[in-house]
Amino acid sequence: FKRISNGDLETRILFQPKEPADLNGLINHFNNMTECLKQQVQDLAEQSEELSATIATIPTGIALVEEEGKIILSNSYFQEIFSSSRNIENKYFWEVLRDSKLNELVSELVEKKKDFNTELELSGKIYQTKGNYIEQKNKAILVFYDISPSKKLEQVKKDLITNISHELRTPLTSIKGYVETLEGAGVNAQEREKYLQIIKKNTERLINMVNNLLFLSKLENEEDKMQLEKVDLEEL
Repeated sequence: FKRISNGDLETRILFQPKEPADLNGLINHFNNMTECLKQQVQDLAEQSEELSATIATIPTGIALVEEEGKIILSNSYFQEIFSSSRNIENKYFWEVLRDSKLNELVSELVEKKKDFNTELELSGKIYQTKGNYIEQKNKAILVFYDISPSKKLEQVKKDLITNISHELRTPLTSIKGYVETLEGAGVNAQEREKYLQIIKKNTERLINMVNNLLFLSKLENEEDKMQLEKVDLEEL
């Protein structure tokens, strides 16, 4: 019994022929219980291994922090974000999370059970960072999702809008100026023709820019697969 209580689930109690049938029946039930317990422990170990393997492959930083502030579980992505060392379990979160704002948020999460969801720049990347307290387990879970690509795309779109606004303003200002000139008195036929050509040129420039924007929008929203065709490069 002592060996079993110490975790040796391979131990079995031998039948004693001279013992009463009730005692041998009890031994049989005990051995069956030990075998079931062994199987359950094996199943739990396999499930734990599968869970760890699954968490390890998720491209999101995940860490579990106990009530005292120690990191008791983390995946490889989390370790890549915050530490070059793979052995960060059982370290306090402030030893690993070298960011004052993040440490403040995690402190409030652990001590005051105050969840958070915010964007943070860490190691040159932007992460959507979430912290939730699990009341039933008295533990906190931290999740870090890299949103750098989407943030870069947002910035590209902002820059594009700024550049387009500037590019549109130039021909529009030119057109407006020459129209006002044509509306005034003292413009001869030769000057009128010159101004009309300038207006036409700037109008075509605007049309080309709008067509380019429509083309970019179509490319971005295109759901069909790319269609390939042979092209004569020399002719092109």
